[in-house]
Amino acid sequence: MRLSLFLRRQGVNWFKTFLINFRCLPWRQAVRLPIYIYSHTLLVSMGKIRIESRDVRRGMIRIGTRNFFAGYKTQWINSGLVVFKGRFLIEAGTCINNSGTVVLGEESRFCENNKVLIVNGLTIGKSTQIAFDTVIMDTDFHTIVSVEKGVAKKAYAPVVIGDYNWISNRSLVKKGTVTPDYAIVSSMSMLNKDYTSVPPYPLLGGCPAKVLGDGWRRLYNTEHNREINAFFGKHPDAKEYRIPEIGQVTDWDSWCLHGDDRLPF
Repeated sequence: MRLSLFLRRQGVNWFKTFLINFRCLPWRQAVRLPIYIYSHTLLVSMGKIRIESRDVRRGMIRIGTRNFFAGYKTQWINSGLVVFKGRFLIEAGTCINNSGTVVLGEESRFCENNKVLIVNGLTIGKSTQIAFDTVIMDTDFHTIVSVEKGVAKKAYAPVVIGDYNWISNRSLVKKGTVTPDYAIVSSMSMLNKDYTSVPPYPLLGGCPAKVLGDGWRRLYNTEHNREINAFFGKHPDAKEYRIPEIGQVTDWDSWCLHGDDRLPF
């Protein structure tokens, strides 16, 4: 009774939750209900789903949760294979339309209103966030031919997004895109090539995207975020916050993450 009340308050659709778990997963995983389907989610085609994690637990994968926006339907149109490496969040309004193979890293998320169109392959690393209104496509859908050279361009190529990436809102990720770990992509950028040869911790942006800077990290650490926000609250005209212990930081992962890169559920 308590579980039922909790799920209703959260907007979980019981019927669709049981349906996708017991139709797509082996019994030993399905009975734990690792996938939650939320209201206003359309299960057009469930396809094949695999969870590759040692820690399969209730609600570790959530499809259709609301955040900033309302009124958009989530669509699951999977005629291929989707592999979850761990906990994953797909927020409301996102459309997953896949006929290839999609591999989704642990502690990562699609924010609201993303459009993911895959015919070949997509891999997303761990602790990566794809902000709202972003489009990821591994295909141009239409083949183009050079009438002068007599050659045709391949219409599709897999997309690989690294660990700890932050792709900002309204970006476009096209076929053949490969990003390194810890990449930050500015809003309304267009990614269309292999960026793994760029300097570490890159800031990418533009159309097409190019390196705008390097050495930048997304800050997840709640304590440090609180300190920085408090500083700017007291100094509204300040443009930068100087980290007091900069010379003592030897582990930027701990300073920037501290476990706060995990999904909030």
